[in-house]
Amino acid sequence: LAAGFRRFEEEPVAAASIGQVHRVLTVEGQPAAVKVQRPGIAELIAMDMDLLETALAGIRSMLPPTDYETITAEVRAMVEGEMDYRAEARMMEQLAGFFDGIPGIAVPRTLPALCGSRVLTSTLVEGRKITVVLDELATQRDRGDADAEQRLSRILGLALEAYVRQVLEAGVFQADPHPGNLLVTDRDEIALLDFGCTKTMPPGKREGYLALMRAFLSGDRGGLLEHLEDLGFATRSGDPETLLAFTETLLSQFRDAMASGERSSWLSRGELLARAGELLERAEGDPVVRLPAEFVMLSRVFGVLGGLFHHYRPRIDYARHLAPVLGPPTRPQ
Repeated sequence: LAAGFRRFEEEPVAAASIGQVHRVLTVEGQPAAVKVQRPGIAELIAMDMDLLETALAGIRSMLPPTDYETITAEVRAMVEGEMDYRAEARMMEQLAGFFDGIPGIAVPRTLPALCGSRVLTSTLVEGRKITVVLDELATQRDRGDADAEQRLSRILGLALEAYVRQVLEAGVFQADPHPGNLLVTDRDEIALLDFGCTKTMPPGKREGYLALMRAFLSGDRGGLLEHLEDLGFATRSGDPETLLAFTETLLSQFRDAMASGERSSWLSRGELLARAGELLERAEGDPVVRLPAEFVMLSRVFGVLGGLFHHYRPRIDYARHLAPVLGPPTRPQ
């Protein structure tokens, strides 16, 4: 593969435990990004996963009861899957094709001739880490800059749209949305990077979560419970209240922002902590004992996005970013 590069910058532009990314110039003169896997990482990851499961077994009696078998299996599958660069290249290409033509969302394209089992080369997307851009815009907004507020809200709206579309339309989603994997281009596009940690969503699951989201946003309690059970959620007692509280805690910030568009709708830090404490107390009395496998990564994704939303308090344009997927907004019943 080295023969395919005219220039290889030794200083990485990004680095993680499994691999690191370098800027390169191909022999054709095309700027690109190449991710190189660290030697011997597969053995270390396997050992770490075994140690994690052993440690969890040792302290499980001290933790709130829940479906730890599903959680640990999903974490192991996702981490081990990150070492398969050929699979990652397929996921990247699938999502690049999916987002082609959808304005405001960009995904790099692979350069197949320069990819291998431990090397992944893609087109280079220039941009800045999302939190750097949002910090600047939030400072300007808080000084009264209306344009900065619009840009901030649009960027976070695009980030939410990107993940809703992946989950409910594309059938595969990037499950590691930390700020280093989300760039903002000079045109305020959202660029998604790093598809080593991905999860597929079969059509039946996509339809189930779409129905769940519609029921939640419309306040359809009966429909919400039905879809939660159909998807595979279950509590020890069978009482639905824990599931309802669980869903409310995870998604209410998105719903409230989309319903009102006002920054004042966001909960304070103290209110968030109080809500989390109430959920923990409820879960101890009637734990969620069965989770659908895909929800482990879904909760990770929307938990990270929820943190960004709460911190930056955007005004979401529902009609622009979500109505094409979820349908027009409906009033809670």
